Amino acid sequence: MIKKLSIVLEKKNDITYLKGSLFHGILMEQVDPAYGEILHLDGLKPYSQSLHYEDDKLIWDINTLNEQASKELIEPLTVGSIQKIEIKHDRKELEILEKREVTDTYQDFVNRYYFENGNRRVHIQILSPTSFKQNGRYVFYPDIRLIFQSLMMKFDTFADNFSICSEEVLEQLVDNTHIIGYNLKSVRFHLEGISIPAFIGHMEVQINGPQPLVNLVHLLLRYGEYSGVGIKTSMGMGAMRITDKRRGERK
Repeated sequence: MIKKLSIVLEKKNDITYLKGSLFHGILMEQVDPAYGEILHLDGLKPYSQSLHYEDDKLIWDINTLNEQASKELIEPLTVGSIQKIEIKHDRKELEILEKREVTDTYQDFVNRYYFENGNRRVHIQILSPTSFKQNGRYVFYPDIRLIFQSLMMKFDTFADNFSICSEEVLEQLVDNTHIIGYNLKSVRFHLEGISIPAFIGHMEVQINGPQPLVNLVHLLLRYGEYSGVGIKTSMGMGAMRITDKRRGERK
């Protein structure tokens, strides 16, 4: 099961995506200590969370990639009468204006994005600082191989009864997907005394090859809207949003 909880908060100009790690702390305060210990183990996390602004409102997105994570992370924020989010570090409270939930099964998700023909041009909005780690170094630009490698690993780790990760498939994705436009900037994400170089902004990709490959790209990119892409997605990094570019639409 995949689930997204979007908590709409009152606007505070000094609360931006760079505060993602503080909101991770708020999220962990709601978690049963035993499950929290599991989440602190090394490995991919079954959730992501991030902050962004939309229509002059602050949105806190919490995404879970399996049923247990949904129960442990999202349910505590939806049951009861929680009306405010307290940021103890900044000594602030944010009023909750609205809560939105979206739930999907993996089968329905695959049916929607793999078995329906997707467009060959896709617009990707990077909502929060995004970076990758390769050979012990940060890679803070949109490397197609690293993007798909990250998404494939996350999907195969948490998608029940589905497996797509292989070197051959990765090579096909890399060979047939090209960045054809971008508006990106370099930023820093500060986390526990570490300053991580990252990027944020927009980019557009063109997908070549047979239609099933195009559909696989759509499946993975759409999954990235839940899983995030790259490193530290549980701490507020790597949030993304996808918009299809319709055939015949001008750039």
